[in-house]
Amino acid sequence: GLGLASLVAPDTGEPCVVVDDQGGIRLAGVVLQASKAPTAVLLRWGGPGSSENPSVLSDVFARVGGPGSTDVRADVMAEVSASHVVLDNVWLWRADHSELAPGETPRPGEQYHLVVTGECACDNGLVVDGDDVVAYGLAVEHTERDQLIWNGERGRVFFYQCELPYEVDQAFGDAGFAGYKVAPNVTKHASVAPGVYSYFRDHRCYVDAAVVAPDTAVFVNAFTKKLRAHEGILATIVRTGPPASWRYWLPAVVARWFGLA
Repeated sequence: GLGLASLVAPDTGEPCVVVDDQGGIRLAGVVLQASKAPTAVLLRWGGPGSSENPSVLSDVFARVGGPGSTDVRADVMAEVSASHVVLDNVWLWRADHSELAPGETPRPGEQYHLVVTGECACDNGLVVDGDDVVAYGLAVEHTERDQLIWNGERGRVFFYQCELPYEVDQAFGDAGFAGYKVAPNVTKHASVAPGVYSYFRDHRCYVDAAVVAPDTAVFVNAFTKKLRAHEGILATIVRTGPPASWRYWLPAVVARWFGLA
């Protein structure tokens, strides 16, 4: 198999990787891992970016928990504030299970420790503040607040896979957290094939929507899926902000599917 370098967050609380993107940067084949030191973000991708020479992240993975202790924390796994960045196969995972502690007995039928509230703390998987960011194959799983927050303009996502956290109770739903959230002031956004899954293992939890976005964001073939256990996601998409005309920038194929071309 392909070996991937693992970068563990330093004890100083600094990120694993900090980028000042002036264009043409490549980051590939790396795992970013939270440590016991509280960390604001594991990957901070800043700078202006470049439309003429976009930077690319390929096969970049992050994890909060899994191996070793559950006493780890990263507020956000990845933050992209530069523009014109391409995300190519990025998976951001807060652990739903981890190695057993010495002498620990797993729950019946399980082989691992099942992560509960207060362990492997992480608020968000990905926060995008840059404009013209595109993602091909993006996955965010199990964070304790919104999984994905997209604040930048003209974002595009092609395939998105998300699982909401397993252990949460109704407080998660009452807070309005979602699997995919586009800021209400965003005027142009497109997403093809986003899927948000639920497996509310320990408690019943009703979440208003898998996706929360303004009318100015277009979603193609968005879906939800209950894997098992308790209910449940109540709607696929809930709209925020004022109604929009829907005649705005879109990839050509999406425009044709919606009869806008």
